[in-house]
Amino acid sequence: MARQFGYRHGISVLQIVAFSFALPCAVWMACTRRNGWFGIGGLSIIRLVGASCLLATLSNNSRRVWAGAYVCENLGIALLTFLLLGILERANRHAKFVHRWAFSVPYTVSWAGMGVSVGEFITASRRPDDDDATLNGWGLAGTIMFLLFFVTTSALAAVFFRRRAELPDGERAQVKCVAAACLPAMVVRIVYSLVGRFPGPARGVFSPIRGDPTAYLLMTALPELLVVGACTAVILRHGRDWRVYYKSAASEEVVHGDQDGLDLRGSSGRV
Repeated sequence: MARQFGYRHGISVLQIVAFSFALPCAVWMACTRRNGWFGIGGLSIIRLVGASCLLATLSNNSRRVWAGAYVCENLGIALLTFLLLGILERANRHAKFVHRWAFSVPYTVSWAGMGVSVGEFITASRRPDDDDATLNGWGLAGTIMFLLFFVTTSALAAVFFRRRAELPDGERAQVKCVAAACLPAMVVRIVYSLVGRFPGPARGVFSPIRGDPTAYLLMTALPELLVVGACTAVILRHGRDWRVYYKSAASEEVVHGDQDGLDLRGSSGRV
């Protein structure tokens, strides 16, 4: 039975229009070897798929279509955090504020969370169509992993923002964008996701699929567009070919080696 086009479907149309512009920007970033292309491109694809699934429910009310839209909503947090962590990691190649393992561990946790989200999709798609439960073990585990990922990224952002004066102009602008514009919007986005995960009266309001469309617009759709728009603008303006960062890191190793009386050129080759 066909369903009527409503407020929530209009938000999906807004997402399709907005992320149809963001996706070519991500492709341009990848072609010019700028950072941020994976997070922006991945989120754009996920949002285009999720919004299309939601619009597809107008004519197809099956559990699998709803499950696809729901899981795409949850993956958005991970991809946005990937984007922010990638900006910080690129700045760290200049400043060396933290050890590289400070980035490797959060990435590993996030990939595990994405795997759990796939398990959640399989579980949700196999439930009967009259089972409208939104909380299961897979989803809860994935939410916890994504939350840990975000908390770690926020802690790293605080370190980089406090020492931003030591960064080059381009990296300083990107770190300020993460700390001042993106993290507050991400907090709103994550609060929406967490509240909608657990049973209670608020769950009917904060469900990304069947909840209040205004709450979804203000706490999910607009914050995501703010993060993607801000990061896209600052990366297109200040981003550089990622090979520059590796050359800078190699040059610094040579300088430090010379200061210590070590000849690193013989082992690392031409810098």
